[in-house]
Amino acid sequence: MDEMTFQTNGLMMQLAEIRERQAANEAARATASSLTEVGKVEAEDEQIAMALWSARMSCRVMPDTPPEEIVPILAVRVADAGAHFFKDKPKVDGHAKWCSEVERHGGPSIDPDWLRAYMTDHLAGRERAIDAIVQQAMVIRDGRVIPPGGVLMDVDTGKPIRTA
Repeated sequence: MDEMTFQTNGLMMQLAEIRERQAANEAARATASSLTEVGKVEAEDEQIAMALWSARMSCRVMPDTPPEEIVPILAVRVADAGAHFFKDKPKVDGHAKWCSEVERHGGPSIDPDWLRAYMTDHLAGRERAIDAIVQQAMVIRDGRVIPPGGVLMDVDTGKPIRTA
């Protein structure tokens, strides 16, 4: 973890702590002998899943983010983009919404169907090389913000960005 940006270093430290909890929980699962103990292990599983979700949702993807973390972070972001909490709202395609957000932030144009297939392959264990365009899109999306008022701004400098 040497020579990483502080954002990536922080993410990797968080993930290491969560993985330690996961390992301890798996050990507890192996020795659980009552329904109460199994229930505690399952409750901890839920807390671990939420901790992973939170770490991946709140991190900032940087050019040095490890490739093995790109697709899990992307999966959380796409799921969140498609989330809806009200019954009267139409369901949103998270892939399409995420791709359009990237474009709005000045990133590359990515086809939602291609992104869906790309993620499905990775999450099903059919490893592919991390696409540079996907990582670039995530870095651009995380490095820019559109505050109320609609002007695209750089997160680090606070200066407006002009897109081509």
